[in-house]
Amino acid sequence: MILEISYIFHLTRLKFLCDIKTGDKDTINRDPNGKYPFYVRSPNIERINSYSFDGEAILMAGDGVGAGKVFHYVNGKFDYHQRVYNLHNFRNIYPKYLYYYISSLFSIEIEKGSAKSTVDSVRLPMLENFLICFPDIDEQKNIVDYLDNKISKIDNIINEVNGNINLLEEYKDSLIYQVVTGKIDIRGEVI
Repeated sequence: MILEISYIFHLTRLKFLCDIKTGDKDTINRDPNGKYPFYVRSPNIERINSYSFDGEAILMAGDGVGAGKVFHYVNGKFDYHQRVYNLHNFRNIYPKYLYYYISSLFSIEIEKGSAKSTVDSVRLPMLENFLICFPDIDEQKNIVDYLDNKISKIDNIINEVNGNINLLEEYKDSLIYQVVTGKIDIRGEVI
């Protein structure tokens, strides 16, 4: 199968497409009953009672095991950890296209150029100078629509499979319980 691409790509560094800054909160600031999402350096989203940003953003863990591998696309009020990068104020790029692009390709960059000590980390110059290849804005939107549609279908299948796995786990536990308590004998006869 040959894929024909009929649009022109642009190539530039990330620093020319958005502003980048880090948060000013630490994990001790979280509140499990907080009003706003609090993005830390893991895939798990905590809660907090403050927000320092309101708008469209891409968040990326800057250090720890999730460095350059944990991404969130957010649109609304939130707060974020001091080692989480916030990409915002987008220019000449559709934000969700950038989210898909960077979340799928930046991990390769961190593997080849990480500032390692005891944990992985992403330094601001590495992020700012990351090369982004992108088509015109209309094609970016088409790509995002396509990916959103396909990912939604995949997520629905994953949820269905996970539901089936949970049912099978419950069945397994029930079977073990019933056999060891004598409610079912090992020859398959119900007592």
